[in-house]
Amino acid sequence: MTLDPDNTAEISATALSRIDEVCLRFESAWRTGKAPKIEDFLDGFDEQLRSPLISELLLLDIDYRQQNGESPVAPEYHSRLPHDGSTIDSVFIHQSAQKNPDDTPRPRLCATPVDSARPQDLPQHLGRYRIIRKLGAGGFGTVYLARDDELQRNVAIKFPHLYQQAVHIDADRFLEEARIVATLSHPAIVPIFDVGHLVEDHRVCFVVSQFMDGGDLGEYLSRTRPAKADTVKIVIRLAEALHYAHGRGLVHRDVKSSNILRDENGDVYVSDFGLAIRDSTPENVVGFAGTPAYMSPEQARGEGSLVDGRTDIYALGVIFYELLVGARPFKSSSVAQLLELVQQVEPKPLRQIDNSIPGELERICLKALAKRPADRYATGDEMASELRAWQGESVSGESQKHATFILRRPMVAGLVAVLLLTAIFLVFFRLESGTPPATIESLAVLPFRPLNLDEADEYLGLAIADAVITKLGNIHQLKVRPTGSIRHYTDMNTDPVLSGRELGVDAVLEGSIQRVDESTRATIRLLRVSDGKVLWAGAFTESSNGLFAVQDHIAENVTRVLAVELSKDEQTRFDRRPTESRAAQEAYLKGRYYWNQRGSGAGVDKAITFYKQAIDEDPLFAQAYAGLAESYVLMNLYNYYQTEDAFPMGKAAAEQALKLDGGLTEAVTTLAYVKFYYEYDWDGAEKGFLRAIDLNPNYATAHQWYGEYLYFMGRFDEAVLEIDRAGELDPLSSIIRSIRGSPWLFGGDYDRAREEFLKALELHPKSGVALYGLATCYEQQSMIDDALRVYDQMHSPPNAISPSGQAGLAYVHAISGDEAEARSILQKLIPSKGTQHFSPYLIATIHAGLGETDEALVWLQTAFDEHDDRITWIKVDPKLDNLRSDIRFVEFLVEIGLAN
Repeated sequence: MTLDPDNTAEISATALSRIDEVCLRFESAWRTGKAPKIEDFLDGFDEQLRSPLISELLLLDIDYRQQNGESPVAPEYHSRLPHDGSTIDSVFIHQSAQKNPDDTPRPRLCATPVDSARPQDLPQHLGRYRIIRKLGAGGFGTVYLARDDELQRNVAIKFPHLYQQAVHIDADRFLEEARIVATLSHPAIVPIFDVGHLVEDHRVCFVVSQFMDGGDLGEYLSRTRPAKADTVKIVIRLAEALHYAHGRGLVHRDVKSSNILRDENGDVYVSDFGLAIRDSTPENVVGFAGTPAYMSPEQARGEGSLVDGRTDIYALGVIFYELLVGARPFKSSSVAQLLELVQQVEPKPLRQIDNSIPGELERICLKALAKRPADRYATGDEMASELRAWQGESVSGESQKHATFILRRPMVAGLVAVLLLTAIFLVFFRLESGTPPATIESLAVLPFRPLNLDEADEYLGLAIADAVITKLGNIHQLKVRPTGSIRHYTDMNTDPVLSGRELGVDAVLEGSIQRVDESTRATIRLLRVSDGKVLWAGAFTESSNGLFAVQDHIAENVTRVLAVELSKDEQTRFDRRPTESRAAQEAYLKGRYYWNQRGSGAGVDKAITFYKQAIDEDPLFAQAYAGLAESYVLMNLYNYYQTEDAFPMGKAAAEQALKLDGGLTEAVTTLAYVKFYYEYDWDGAEKGFLRAIDLNPNYATAHQWYGEYLYFMGRFDEAVLEIDRAGELDPLSSIIRSIRGSPWLFGGDYDRAREEFLKALELHPKSGVALYGLATCYEQQSMIDDALRVYDQMHSPPNAISPSGQAGLAYVHAISGDEAEARSILQKLIPSKGTQHFSPYLIATIHAGLGETDEALVWLQTAFDEHDDRITWIKVDPKLDNLRSDIRFVEFLVEIGLAN
């Protein structure tokens, strides 16, 4: 396509907007002294749009080069753009033909900032109108300030762009705006005064309208952010204006902040109905029109037949969003990606950007921005009415004059008052409840399915799910299943609703994750478990250095859809990005992945390696320190051997995490664990666990470890409650299920304890904790053969009996009279120089079984001195019952602070 006047191709308003954007960038480069090349600005434009874009860029390039003293000629451009010769020739021919006698260049009508307009570029007179200066430009035309000499007033005059004239967009089409707006008479719509044509070229028309000397709303927002009360007044005025236009069968289709003008008093007016359509004939609308950042999803999809007044309501929602937080809901350097965001991604909740925004204003704004037209306000008046209710006004949709007349009638006035009070009550109730009608109180985030990931990225689906769980898990209002419960659902054929029912939750979040070049693409759905209804679905792409952005985006949409109200502290934590380092993010997520595979020592060791890498990349990464702390303190448990430095290293990492972020629940819980199992600071441990639970009541591990503390302290009833609470939060956790029998075991109710341990083993047959508990019950009930059988099952890794299993076998042989076998096992367990350190506490239990009190007490003292974490069992362990009458044992309990 060239600048041939006979060419009848048409360009959509979206395309014009794209051309404008490129022209602005091109001209900006010239103004900063970069001398840009036209060929560097053509990517992404098809054949139809390439020609008008080149035409505009050529006019700009020629103009700026001439200002620099150059004399650009057509052959030079031919050599640089060999496939665009006809377009280049047309520009040079057209420019030559349009020169004025004094050789002044013909006016440029492309998108140009106000301050770049020069007097010699402007026409001098249009009949009785004297041109003063350019005001600005948009996707459809350029606007000038002019003086009406007859009526002695300033006016605004609008011309179509040069490329619109060139592709034969005739005067009748451009003048349609004047005909449409001329039918409107509303105090918040810019009035049209006149229309006309250039004398020398009747194809070039112009429209004269009222001049607003307050600029446009976009310029105003670039300088300031209005108060919330002023914002509401602005949106009410615009909603009323659109309602008026819609009532007369007109849909604007291009509502945006730059099309909202302000007068000297700050009042706003809707302008630029150049893309307006009659809503009685939507089937005649094809393609998509408007400005991408303000487009509704139906516009972005090109579904012109679906456009109606609710399309303008969506755009007004964008302006409302912009007024409240100072930014539009969606931004992207790519128009294609921006349109994808508009169609598929939910806006970020406003209160996550500014928690001072009232919840009701957020609700109204997000309703206007609903993806489906049916979910938006049906009319502008409906939206304005809800905003007035927030203002506390007693009238809706009528002028104050009419309101005065109504209130003079007592019965009607009384009814209005009752309805108003009811509305206020309902609004208040809705704000207080903070949840949608179908309340969602619990949620499971299933591992995201990997699509076409490299082997090195196999961790990504579970790791990002774990990151979302961590972020949402800090919200008190929402119970989120921990990663331990969901990591079993990695099968791509898993039914999410059935999984949700197994997990006992109200909703499940599921989806897929894919690496594409340097980006990560996620497709996500939030499903209600009761009926499988999709509560939210979205697809988005983040750069690979934004893996936490994926987590943030998912979490933000979940809180918005579920209407979760965050406290100030929760909001602060929710908004916090743990690190900006891409390498640190990758290493941390790998650490979390292996931490969740900690059933073997290798999993813990790998987690430690990756957490250290994350810290090396970002020494201020608090969550990485918290993960490292957890891994260190449980190293001995999962590696089946004692590492003397494990707890001190864990404590140091937890303390560093809390220095960087004092509210990290995981670090607080780990530090309490260290105080209990290593430092024997009984009071400090309890305070730590309670603080962790206060920080996050939904953190199952804090309840689990506090439950362990309670039953080892002999507070069995409290322990049952805490462990039950942990089980409610993490119903599929092997360890929580396995310790449910422990309060009964250490409390002496061996029948109830056996029942609980057997239930655990039905679900987790290899649980060492449940096997040890069950064997202990058998031994205490003199069921020796059963006890030996169960201890013998404690093989992990294969062909190697666990420390507890070995000590248990020796103890059972000892109490059953097989002293020789007991001593044979004992001799193998007593550490010798250069061997791995075996638990001195377990050695003490064997001596107790053999009736060797002196030796048992010596090993208990050694266990205490060496910080053996099993010393915490001493107050309630039935294996030590035959020591409890010895005064030395009692004194030892007093000494370590565990006497009754």
